[in-house]
This record gives sequence, structure tokens and C-alpha cells, in this order.
Amino acid sequence: MLIIKLPQRAINRPYVSMNRPERECQNKGNLFVKPNEQQRSAASMMPWREKNCVTNLFLALLLTAVASIMLTPCSKGDDEPKYKFTDVTIAAGQTKTIANALGLSWTSSNSLIAKMEGDVLTAVHVGSATLTSAKGSFGVTVKPTSTLYVDPYLAFGAQLATVKSWMSANITAATLEASSGTSSLLYSCTGSGASVYGYYFGDSGLNMANVMLKLSYSDELVDFLTERYVTVTVDKEKQYIGLISPQKDILIVLEPYKVSKTTVWNVIYAPYTASSSTSASAAISALASAAELTRTSSDLVGQSPEACPEFGAIAGRFE
Repeated sequence: MLIIKLPQRAINRPYVSMNRPERECQNKGNLFVKPNEQQRSAASMMPWREKNCVTNLFLALLLTAVASIMLTPCSKGDDEPKYKFTDVTIAAGQTKTIANALGLSWTSSNSLIAKMEGDVLTAVHVGSATLTSAKGSFGVTVKPTSTLYVDPYLAFGAQLATVKSWMSANITAATLEASSGTSSLLYSCTGSGASVYGYYFGDSGLNMANVMLKLSYSDELVDFLTERYVTVTVDKEKQYIGLISPQKDILIVLEPYKVSKTTVWNVIYAPYTASSSTSASAAISALASAAELTRTSSDLVGQSPEACPEFGAIAGRFE
């Protein structure tokens, strides 16, 4: 609400005539007397500027008050003006200049997915993040460029029936080849990069999944994994590569794997909960060992090859 404070002399006067001559305003001071008919008649013959001295004074006071309000800075309690930033969808590995962002300090909800340096946005890994500054925020969705295969069902803890239903709805080219009671599911797949999908269950439900691909997909597999996951370790002696999701809730082990006389890529997925006692690299090492035990006791019998030239060829791309 706008409150205009008038001079005390204007408040105290009992009567003001709009036709009062300017000289009478000056001569009478704070004494205002209602003019008689003769004075009104004389005032009506004066120029408009003289007859409206009080009106002019009032307008001048009003304009001064408005100007004072407009020029007064907001109080500390008022919100600072914010820019409007538009949400961004960007491909993994790409950069984008964000308008109005230069000179601001940005914080990412997950810098493993997206980050800002100056006014340049970098898409690091596939996922969603929020970039925030003092002037506003915007969401970032990072999309993959490689769609070599559909990730297996990764809602760990799910029951076998739930996984079977999901596979039927989402990977229609997959055929169920083996089901070991409630402990495992094994699918063969045609028409996509993945040739095998495997799922393994414990007392608490799904606890591991894997996908197998031909060695001919080596280059595209590297692109697929590196734009989705963060490299943790490369073990050239034991021939496996360990990765973790940007959300740090899923571990991945990539290894060469020999079935009969054919060597394939085996991508293993398992849940992970960060803790001070178990690092991601230690958990990956344990996962690689556990996977070896799982293979020898399941329908998917095979072995890790003693030497795989293809592993040496791709290992450097993860380092």
C-alpha cells in the first residue's frame, strides 16, 4: 500500500480553494480563509497557472513520493531477481553454452552426470541432474549415443516372476532357455547386440544379472559402457574392468569369457551400497570372484580365457 506523507501545513489548513490566487497563498502563510463571492470572481479571471498553485504543489509532492519509492532499493528480506533457465537435453560427451550463466557459481546435484564450468555445460554420463546457482537452476537430461543393447532388469531384490514379466515386455527377441527353480534365469537373444541375458536370485530376490556379447562388438561396447558408467579399476592381470553407476548404486564388471571354444564379452551387474568399510574397487574385486563361482555352479558353464588379445585392445580406453 502506497502512503504519501503531506507537509504539515497542508494537513492543518481547514479549507483550500482551487481558485485561490497564488499571491494569496504566499501572503497568508498558514492562515486560510474561505474566500467570499467577490474573491472567487476575481480569482476566476486569473491565469490557469495562478489559480491552481495548490494543485501543482500536490502533484509535485506526489511525483516526489513516487520517485522516492521507485529509487529505493529492495530490503534485504526481498528475493533477488532470478534469471529463467531452460531445462536441457544433451547427448553424453557433448558440451553446450548456457545463456546468462557466465560469472555464476554452479553446483551440480551429480557432477558424474553433468557439470558447469563458467557458462559451459558438460554432459559426463547418462542420467539426470540439476544445476543450481544463486540466480536460478535448470535440469539436465543426458541421453546415450550408443544403444548397443537394452540394459537388463536392474531392480535388485525383485522376484523371479517380476523379472520374467519384464523380459517378455521389454526384450521381445529374448527366449527363455533355462530356469533353475527360483535361483536363475537364462535367455538367448537374437537381433540385438546382446546374445545372452542371465539373472541370479538369492533369499532376498535378484542379486546379480549379466549380458553376453560377441567380441565383434568390442568398440561399440566400450562406448556403451563408458557413457553410462564410471571406471573404477582396470585389472590387466586378472583381465577384468570394474565400473560403477553415476548414482553409485550399481557395480559392473566387464570380462572376456570363454564358452566352449568361443570367447565373448561378459558384462556383470550387481547392487552396491557405499560404506566406509568396503570401497567400490574392493566390492568389484569381490564381485568378479563371486561371478566366477556363480558360473561354475550354474547352467552357464564356461571359463575365463588365459589370454584374450581383445581385452588388451580395449583396456586402455577405460583408463
